[in-house]
Amino acid sequence: MGIHQNTVKDFDVFLSFNSVGRNDARELRNALHSRGLSVWFDEEQIRPGMQWQPRIEEGISRCGSVVVALGDFDMGPVQRQEVELALIASRRLSRPVIPCLLPGYKAPDYPTFLDTLSQVDFRSGYTSSEVDRLVWGVKGERPTNFPEATSGSLTPTKWLLVAGSGSDPLPSSLVSLSRELGRELASSGWGLVTGGWRGIDHLIALSFSEQIRSSNISLSSRLIQIMPEGSRPHFPAGRLVNLGTENDAWRHSVERADAIILVGGLGGTYQTGTLGLEIGKGVFSLPNTREANKSHADAFDFYYDVLKRWSTTPLASVLRIDEYEELAGPASTTVSTLIDLLRSYFERLRCDGAA
Repeated sequence: MGIHQNTVKDFDVFLSFNSVGRNDARELRNALHSRGLSVWFDEEQIRPGMQWQPRIEEGISRCGSVVVALGDFDMGPVQRQEVELALIASRRLSRPVIPCLLPGYKAPDYPTFLDTLSQVDFRSGYTSSEVDRLVWGVKGERPTNFPEATSGSLTPTKWLLVAGSGSDPLPSSLVSLSRELGRELASSGWGLVTGGWRGIDHLIALSFSEQIRSSNISLSSRLIQIMPEGSRPHFPAGRLVNLGTENDAWRHSVERADAIILVGGLGGTYQTGTLGLEIGKGVFSLPNTREANKSHADAFDFYYDVLKRWSTTPLASVLRIDEYEELAGPASTTVSTLIDLLRSYFERLRCDGAA
């Protein structure tokens, strides 16, 4: 396999990525499209049933540059081969190869020769300034008149794990609350952690992502779905972290979060709250999410158990018990009450840390 001399540039960018990080790669492709760049993307250019190797070689030769997407996973064998071909094209055809560090990048194993190339850093999301740098690398001309990056594009300072009923379908009351909660968490500037399952996880992630995308912010910098090795999230978006067994992934999701929200629940949700308290997390349980027939009762049971042992919980050093009791107020105000309480909680933690 080799790169043929080709002076025709049908695409601005050949996007090279590990298929494990396909969702992240789609976001990078969208960021390039937003600047008017054409992108060779395998799922759009390789017809099912066709051999992929010659199509990749041809694709690289037809592109003016190669962007190498690097995430929180090692480079796979196909991506390594793409990079090797890209470097050949770089020498023969004078076309740049640009490594891009994606949201969640954790310095995995990749060829050291990439260290010699100037990189674009998207670890804090697809900010305008870094997209500008990438466009500069692709086109060879520094972009002008693009908006400056805003704080909304940056990685959130706090992450919320939402744990709840995994049944499908969910009661209509839980559906509507989950959608409202997802939107409000996104609007408040926090990041979302889920276990990637059906039910609450899916609905929260869906409404959260809709709000994030409407704000033109990178979803991979705001949504993390943590699942066992080999699993894929029911809602296929955001940043996927695969980790060991189901128990390993569950513990990591609790440890990764700055606070935990419990919604409904059929057994496992209560256990998540218990683990959160054990490792010193603030756990905000929504008692109004129990159904009238007393199903989906984990959050309800956990809430009242927390009140019984309030003084021994991590929350007691930050909030007053009467503030926490507001979570049991009118169901129509549950989400707004929670958001206000979370803001107070994080602000007081920040002030205590600065003292």
